[in-house]
Amino acid sequence: EETSKVEGRIALQPGSMNPYTNGHLSVSLAGILSADLGGAIVATAGLIPEKPYALSAKLRYWMTQLAVKDVFSWVRVASVRDDVFQVFRNEDLSLWGNDRAEQVRMMDMAGFIWLFRSNPNIKWVYLAGSDKVADYPVKNEVDFIKEVLHDKVHAKVLYFLRDQETRESLYNKIKFTPWVESLWREGFFQQSNNYSTPADVAANKIKRQIIQGKGAGDLLSPALTDVLVQYPEIGKLYELEI
Repeated sequence: EETSKVEGRIALQPGSMNPYTNGHLSVSLAGILSADLGGAIVATAGLIPEKPYALSAKLRYWMTQLAVKDVFSWVRVASVRDDVFQVFRNEDLSLWGNDRAEQVRMMDMAGFIWLFRSNPNIKWVYLAGSDKVADYPVKNEVDFIKEVLHDKVHAKVLYFLRDQETRESLYNKIKFTPWVESLWREGFFQQSNNYSTPADVAANKIKRQIIQGKGAGDLLSPALTDVLVQYPEIGKLYELEI
């Protein structure tokens, strides 16, 4: 198994990136600044079971690459989540879980583990919105958050407050789940003091503006704005999704 000899402290930012907004970019850069990191890797989602009409993984990956081209020295894009799905898409997926959502979640985890094992000298910081952290008990993500990120990789979760959330209100949502509460007390979850995700950068709002012909203003990178003008059919695809 080949491994990289690269060393450093890197952020891992997962998400559907549908599309990758300036809010996502702000999180990428704020994560670098908050934790004094060498850069960030944006891991675009592969198949999104709960969003059957989402843009394809390849299109979202390409659009995200365009969105970060001006900050390429700090932010890179990885397709490991879709890569794993493509390898196994013609196999018996029941081995990965009982339904498509669980199958994709397990393949996502496999992609992340491959990334971690391929880069053993990297110290990872996992970027997440407070809404995602609040969902860890609901979705019982103990296998990835605790057993992989915490126990094996020795990473930290750097979270960003969203939608009027406070540290106290977030704690109240997770405190009744022992494994999450224990990690919280240990300091595994660290709050970014540099940035809170504003509600007006929500991807669905941007999609509606694009569908209505209003454009995305300064909520998307100039490169993505140009793409939407050049390829209006992307807006048509958003109509199916919304």
